[in-house]
Amino acid sequence: MTLDELQREIARLTEGIEHPRVGAALALTEECGEVIRCVLDSEYYGKRDDEKLTDEVGDVLIALVELCDRYGLSLQAAADLAVEKLT
Repeated sequence: MTLDELQREIARLTEGIEHPRVGAALALTEECGEVIRCVLDSEYYGKRDDEKLTDEVGDVLIALVELCDRYGLSLQAAADLAVEKLT
């Protein structure tokens, strides 16, 4: 699945339950916090849970896609630009 396909599929699946733009940004922040919690649990408390971390990373991806969608941005274009900056 390409990033453009992913973006279209998530838009389809979340139709009718979309966050407003600021809500999408806050949702992304919340999901990033949950990833950080998994990392802290693993690195500081010795409670590594790869399944939970994978789940939370997926939630971050969905929240990022929704944020792009709310602002009319292409996730693929953003990814291409980010890779171009690295080269």
